[in-house]
Amino acid sequence: MAVRQACGSLYRIPAADLARANWWYDGRRDVVASTDAALDLLEYLHKKFDGDWLHALAAYNTGEGRVFRAIRNNKAKGLPTDFWSLSLPKETSGYVPKLIAVADVIKNQEKYGISLPAIANQPVVEMVEPGVQMDLALAANYAGLSLAELQSLNPAYNHWATSPDGSNHLLLPKDKVAHFTATMAENDNQGIKVTRYKVKGGDSLGLIAQRHNTTVKVIQRANSLKGTNIRAGQHLLIPVSVKDESQYTLSAPQRLAKLTGKKRGDYKLTHTVQKGDSFWSIARKQGVSHTDLARWNGMAPKDPLRVGQELVVWKKAADGARIRTIVYQIRQGDSLSTIAARYKVSVSDLMKWNALKKNAYIQPGQKLKLYIDVTKVSA
Repeated sequence: MAVRQACGSLYRIPAADLARANWWYDGRRDVVASTDAALDLLEYLHKKFDGDWLHALAAYNTGEGRVFRAIRNNKAKGLPTDFWSLSLPKETSGYVPKLIAVADVIKNQEKYGISLPAIANQPVVEMVEPGVQMDLALAANYAGLSLAELQSLNPAYNHWATSPDGSNHLLLPKDKVAHFTATMAENDNQGIKVTRYKVKGGDSLGLIAQRHNTTVKVIQRANSLKGTNIRAGQHLLIPVSVKDESQYTLSAPQRLAKLTGKKRGDYKLTHTVQKGDSFWSIARKQGVSHTDLARWNGMAPKDPLRVGQELVVWKKAADGARIRTIVYQIRQGDSLSTIAARYKVSVSDLMKWNALKKNAYIQPGQKLKLYIDVTKVSA
């Protein structure tokens, strides 16, 4: 408990919240939940390694199994088993000394000729529980904050609102809590805006949810629907955001747009996830690293993929190649092979770039994306 007492804990979030990762909420990005989890892990490792903090910190970085194996190997060779004597990955061997160095610099500022601003040992943020699903823009307005400020304190929420199930707590500056509580009461505890939607022919709950940036489950709950059957002319109540999605600049789609928008290679492809796909299998097929593939899409390599999900894949051109992206409109008499020959690319690349299936039928007017090497052919 020494670590937690030293660091302090603002609010205890159930461990289940940290493990929860869904469309609305990702506990791994929850400031308080993830901090609690980190402290829990450090306490566990400290006990597991018999109070040796250097071993515990090394295990925090690289995993307890690897540290235990290094200790066993040294014992078998009759070597010392302190942290400095262990054979560990380069990253871990540097991680622990860096932490020690930072602590020493903070403790001995004058010795190193630096001056760090004093930080009072008291909480400046507080957790509140609205008890209802909250539009983050409304919550920011109630608290007297900008939307970006509120989102920066609550990065676990992936979209425009807190989760409709379970996780709707908010971290706020301590001096804004009273204003938030009072303003919310004045607004009859309204958490989200609801609009009335008339179902059209061809609509489904999935399409309606996608159009309104919400989920089927939320629409079902708002309308007391047990199934997914709806009919044209029926009216539904749809919880919607009070601002345009682009205004929620720190939401998951906006973060991902910024990430995937940065150039990470010479040209960008899109891969649509198929049944049985994994980061490893896709990366091998595309000739890229599975860790890079996950990073390009704002995910971790062990995150689950869903069928139909689109992934960004960055590719590098061959040495000396200058890649140019063009959009080609198919003409009468064209075939994939004639287009490929004209631009000196392969048919398989054409199919991959445009997510075409084998023996796909193409027709005049259809557009294809091509990545051509302008040193070989003039577009």
